[in-house]
Parts: sequence; C-alpha cells; structure tokens
Amino acid sequence: MKARTQRRQGANATTEPPGQAPARPTEESSRERLKLTALQLFSQSGVDGVSVRDIVSAAQMRNGASVHYYFGSKENLVRELVLESAVKSDARRREQLDRYEREGGVRGLEDVVRMLIAGEVEPDESRGVVGRHGLGHMRFILSLQINNRAVMMQAIVGTDVRQAYRQCIHLARRFLPDLSDTAFRNRIGLLYTYIAAALASREAALSGPAEAWGMWGDEDFVDQLVRTSCALLQA
Repeated sequence: MKARTQRRQGANATTEPPGQAPARPTEESSRERLKLTALQLFSQSGVDGVSVRDIVSAAQMRNGASVHYYFGSKENLVRELVLESAVKSDARRREQLDRYEREGGVRGLEDVVRMLIAGEVEPDESRGVVGRHGLGHMRFILSLQINNRAVMMQAIVGTDVRQAYRQCIHLARRFLPDLSDTAFRNRIGLLYTYIAAALASREAALSGPAEAWGMWGDEDFVDQLVRTSCALLQA
C-alpha cells in the first residue's frame, strides 16, 4: 500500500500565559480572520451561496458591518482573495523557475508542468490542515472558474501577478512544436481545468479525517498528476 501523508496535529493551537487575558484582536488580525473565514465558506458553498452575514457570524465578529468596514463590499473581498491567491501561486512558480535556472534550466515538458502544479501545492502553514498540503484556495478558485469567471478575471486583469505562469506557458510551447497555436491554447485551457479540479478535490478530501483521504493522501499524488497532465498535452 502506498504511504499516506500523515496529518500533523495542533498546528494552530495557542495558549495564553497563566493569569493573562487573551490579547485584543488588532485591525489587521480581524481583517485576516474575515479573509480566512470567507475563503473557507466560499470553498465549501461557492461565492453565491455565502452572505455577508454568514462571514461575519462564522468569523465571530462583534460588528455586523465588519466586512463593509474592512473591504467595502463582499465583491471587493472576493477580488482581494483572488488577487492574493494569484500572487501566492505565482510567487511559488517564480521560486521554481529560479531553481531550475540555477540548476541548468528546464529539461522537458514534465518540468514545466511540475512548476505549474507546484504553484498550488506548496504548503501554507497559516491555513491549518489543508494549508499543509497546499495554499487552501483551489476549491474557491474552481468555483469561481465555473460560476463567476468574470469576477475572477476582473480581479487580475491589468496586473502583473501571472508573470511566472506566462513564462511557464511559453516554455511549454517550446516542447510542443507540432501543435497549432489554436490546439496549444485549447490544451492549456483543458490542462488548467484538469489541474484545478484535481487539486480542489484533493483539498476537499484532506480537510476531512485522515482515514478517508484515499488516493488524495498518497505521497506520489503530485507525480501522478504531473504525468497525466503531460499526457493530456501530448495526446
């Protein structure tokens, strides 16, 4: 049986010194708590299935207008989460690109696909159990791609947050010279959807009990995803 990724316990546990009252939340911590709560709710129920009241209640905020106070509107909160997700993902890919450059350059299509996937699966300890297996935003992004694509694209259009992603796509083109431009563009679209769906499914599984992780907890999951993604491009 393939080895399973083990769940680490207590990553987010905090304790206060004896006799000391918990510190009052700062504006920054309250803002971040709203973002993390909204991300979790959007991932579970989609943007349209979550109200401002749901976010405020789940975040245990005393001020019912806190979302409007910190973000102006629910739509602005969604845009900020999209932009933050894109920035984090591209930073991971930039790290991978720099590493390959130091080690002599990209050797083939598999390296490129691995960089695309690595942008979403590097650990983010701030996001709890799911965060230890990825950035914790793939269900949110997949839901937007299906139901609110215009909102997702408006959040990043005109920004430079996808430079490393574009560089990866340019590299992939070099290794697929026989595809027409139209075929290549369509394959990349299919690849993005395939990777997003696979990682969103993994994220959902890993948010549950370890005994139910199944194949999503296999240590070679990313390797399998890389190989099947290359097959999709080269078919």
